Amino acid sequence: MWFAGVGWVGTDLVVAVVDASGAPVSARRAYPVALLDDLVADLARWRGAAPGGLACVIDSTAGVLERVLVEADLAVHRVDPPHARARAPHHGCPAGGAPVEQLAALAVTSPAALQRLTALEGGLAGRDAEVEQAEAACVPLEDDLRAAGSLVVRGPAGSREVALTFDDGPHPEHTPALLRVLRRFDVHATFFCVGMQAQAHPHVVEQIAAAGHTIGHHTWSHAYLPDLDSLSLSYQLERTSATIENVTGTAPTLVRPPYGGRDPRVLRELAASGMTTVMWDVESPDWARPGADVIVRDVVTGCADGSVVLLHDGGGDRAQTVEAVPRILESLLGDGYRVAPLDRFVPSAGRTAAAPRPSR
Repeated sequence: MWFAGVGWVGTDLVVAVVDASGAPVSARRAYPVALLDDLVADLARWRGAAPGGLACVIDSTAGVLERVLVEADLAVHRVDPPHARARAPHHGCPAGGAPVEQLAALAVTSPAALQRLTALEGGLAGRDAEVEQAEAACVPLEDDLRAAGSLVVRGPAGSREVALTFDDGPHPEHTPALLRVLRRFDVHATFFCVGMQAQAHPHVVEQIAAAGHTIGHHTWSHAYLPDLDSLSLSYQLERTSATIENVTGTAPTLVRPPYGGRDPRVLRELAASGMTTVMWDVESPDWARPGADVIVRDVVTGCADGSVVLLHDGGGDRAQTVEAVPRILESLLGDGYRVAPLDRFVPSAGRTAAAPRPSR
């Protein structure tokens, strides 16, 4: 079997391949994010050439890759600290995930450090207890942040309004399709954009802003933030904000941690950055492609006054989400809900475009 370390450095996706002995098969190659399909095609080619197939190894900062590789039917494994640590920026060098050569070598020398990822599990598979413990430690701080307007989970319980949010884009196909649906229903949503994706598809970011939707911040590489040191977290925030501001003229003020991953340190640093952290109270595992019927059911039955709905417009094939959203809107609007801009739930929130009127 061959092993491919797959990750990112600055603005590029990178890969290096070794054989079962750890000897290089292919030196590091770099791909602009817009050429992600080319990276996937090369991985598939190596899989076909390798005796015994190919295993891809990523780290916890590379969520921008995780679901796409899984959906391409590649064998994907995640390595976590302390086995692999993201490189912080230094002396003008951009940040990145763990060196891809190191990731590939770990598959040979430390196979027990690898966690297999599947289509039915999220990117944090195998870390459930750790994640739950970190989130539980946040509860007292979250109460304070909500009171200060620096954290939003849902809107007012007495309001017959819900907010739609989409994570992991922009995607060149699925995001414009969702924009057409939202325009047809005359409603507005919030798109939490991954910085690398925003840089790869700036024309889609422009479309989101031009349509009057709110653009939020979903970090640069879709990293699990508790694994990052403060310098790397700052890089994720600043690089993404600058990329979005370069396109829209306005930096985002809303941030959603990938996977909802947080601990008290992360929440404090997000608040110190001046951004409002946005969570959610209704979701469907649309990232697992359970079928449009399941997505519709999960959202419609889960919504209540003030709900914040989490769906996805990127990170893989989101055709089922595009199919589900018109049915979700028909049901919610027919039940007397208004689909409100998320900004209405956020004290003093900024916008990346002119404030849209409340949707019906």
